[in-house]
Amino acid sequence: MNVSAIVLAGGLAQRMGGDKPLRTLRGKSLLQYAIELVDRFCLEVIVSTGALELPLPAGVRGVPDPEDLRGRGPLVGIHEGLKAARERFCLLVPCDLPNLTYDLLQGLLDEVGDHDAAHCRIDGEDEPLVAVLRREPAEVATRRAIQLRMMKVVPCWQKLNARVLDQDWIKLYGNPKHLFSNINTPEDLAREESA
Repeated sequence: MNVSAIVLAGGLAQRMGGDKPLRTLRGKSLLQYAIELVDRFCLEVIVSTGALELPLPAGVRGVPDPEDLRGRGPLVGIHEGLKAARERFCLLVPCDLPNLTYDLLQGLLDEVGDHDAAHCRIDGEDEPLVAVLRREPAEVATRRAIQLRMMKVVPCWQKLNARVLDQDWIKLYGNPKHLFSNINTPEDLAREESA
């Protein structure tokens, strides 16, 4: 399957004090973790940069949010990434989940099948920012949601023919809480560094 990757790295990161993608963990930036993970099996890597100026490796494209939609949440960055992507499927990952694994993401790709999207659910809570999306229907759905100022991601995926993979499926790849443990604060970063 030919896949484009969209790495979400444009959030305001207020709880982190800003610049979350560039914070380092075990000698690498959070952004570098995400790019290296998806670069292993995606034909192109797009970074949704929001309003940030981020240093990107050669061959990685940065896509900013439109000025009039900056600070409105990840749905805008997802939509801009989908518009920029070339491949039929897009693998979506945020930059603040350094414990995601190649195997879990490959499993998501394997599970999408004829669906328009595949993502996970842990303890009844959707994890919509780690997903495989069929580019065209996802782009239509995100554009409509933005036009209606409905900026939440989960309802957008619910409008698609989505495959939702539960905690038992995630356990095939490791501890769900560990895999989806995100870094939002300096304390989270310190905890992960010492783990």
